[in-house]
Amino acid sequence: MVHRVIVPVPPEAADRVLTARIGEWWPVEGHGVFGAGATVGFRAGAIVETSPSGEEAVWGTVMDHAAGRWLETTWHPGGTPAEATRLSVRLASVPVATTDGLVQGTEVRLEHSGWERSDDGPEARADYERGWPGVLERFALFAARSA
Repeated sequence: MVHRVIVPVPPEAADRVLTARIGEWWPVEGHGVFGAGATVGFRAGAIVETSPSGEEAVWGTVMDHAAGRWLETTWHPGGTPAEATRLSVRLASVPVATTDGLVQGTEVRLEHSGWERSDDGPEARADYERGWPGVLERFALFAARSA
């Protein structure tokens, strides 16, 4: 599955929001292992959620990252690495019309694949198909006002 969103910030800024500031915009209350009060961040080549009591859940491992261009990770929030799917995020510079005229923006293209590795692949894929648009919308709103 592929989802796209356009943000009115350059690719380097979009990448910083996506990675370094993920804990500020990711909706852990509805899309996390531990729920409200948890935090998420990139640490030592992994995406890690931390509960308010200090428990940790690894969501995935960064396989490749070129700042401002792409991010490739495994993806298994609440699961094991053996069940991991794959996320591929591509960032491309695009012109974006604003009230101040054209600015350099970014098309964020998220591809989520690898469902055949999971016993509940079709159900999980359907859940993510419904969930990614809201997550990306939250990312885009945060990036637009804070990058």
